Amino acid sequence: MTIKNIVCIAAVLAFSACMAPTTTALPVVVAEPNSSCLTPAQGKALNESVKAIHDLFSTAIFSLDVAYAAEKDPKIKANLKIAITVLSAVDIDIVANLTKIAEEACPTCSSIIKVIKDSVSSIEETLNRVDPNWDNNPIFKAVVELISALLNIINDFCPTATDTTFAVV
Repeated sequence: MTIKNIVCIAAVLAFSACMAPTTTALPVVVAEPNSSCLTPAQGKALNESVKAIHDLFSTAIFSLDVAYAAEKDPKIKANLKIAITVLSAVDIDIVANLTKIAEEACPTCSSIIKVIKDSVSSIEETLNRVDPNWDNNPIFKAVVELISALLNIINDFCPTATDTTFAVV
């Protein structure tokens, strides 16, 4: 069985897990956004987005964990471990930052976009040091999909802000 097959199996398992009720290891507690700036629908969407982002990270990390466990090549295994570590750290950071934004007096799309841009940049910079062609490497397919999904979530949450549109990977 190749790494590509294992990653595909992990992706299918992860997709299945996304379709079922989930529990998370990281407590995702988002405070009620300040009602003076966000409508109740926007507040609910922000809370759901934070939870969805955490679930996306969990899925990507799970896929990389499966690939790591099956990998025999020490260099590839080390690169997978770096990717897992980076995604785990960014997951914690992005959830904390988005939670902080939700608790601000007036959450804005600009502040939400900055957190996402910073997180995506952190992931990309680290993986570029590991493998300059990481975004075309099937081992990191889960990371490419994670970034694309993050950008889609934010484009959906802030669709009208002119400085918030991303080119989806």
